[in-house]
Amino acid sequence: MHIVFASMEEAYELAKSYELSVMDECKDFTPVRRKSFLSSRALLLLMLKTFYNCRLNSLPQMVKVSGGKPVFLESRYPNFNISHSKNTVCIALSSENEYAGIDIEYIKDRKNLDGLIDRVMSEDEKAYIRSLEDNDKIKDFFTAMWTVRESVIKASGRGLVDIQSISINPVKANLSYYLLPSSLKVQTVRFDSLDKSQSPSYLSFVLGKKESPLFYTLKEGSLLLLDNSDLSYCFSVS
Repeated sequence: MHIVFASMEEAYELAKSYELSVMDECKDFTPVRRKSFLSSRALLLLMLKTFYNCRLNSLPQMVKVSGGKPVFLESRYPNFNISHSKNTVCIALSSENEYAGIDIEYIKDRKNLDGLIDRVMSEDEKAYIRSLEDNDKIKDFFTAMWTVRESVIKASGRGLVDIQSISINPVKANLSYYLLPSSLKVQTVRFDSLDKSQSPSYLSFVLGKKESPLFYTLKEGSLLLLDNSDLSYCFSVS
């Protein structure tokens, strides 16, 4: 799996030089949303050109499947998933896994963290949280598990409606979700270990059990391969 991240500004510079086929889709967007949309599509096109030697001037036609998840109409193109957070866009691209999903989340204070833990997390996660020593570790763990959940539901295409259906066991390192097959795994890294300029944050992604991630960043219009970051978590799907 190829995972690429970039600042919105640098990715948007790509959009200015590409003849993107999605211009009409965003003509009524707000300026901020339009910039985010075009940045991610330009970065996706660069990934197709770089990793699959696609001689394309614009993106292949896309359609939306159940839940509104975009996919390429033609099956010869790889599966992808996009995440935005703050000023960062991140894309996962895989030809081996039809359930590609990815999510970035920055560690932050939450007004009702206890309520979120109670509503969203499994009993195994709650038991693990009770073993943690302080609020910072709880906030850190919650953020990581939230990105796991987001990547899983984005892989399935179902959306937040299903977030409580995901059961995670942090001790046994597995998770269950009725729409994902057991041929998958979910991995989590500290995003700020990949990009030292970032504030504390996590990145989670869904990939096949035999897949490995390769991380890249956008630099001066090209994709630069990075050293792999140590995994914070790895969950088998059961």
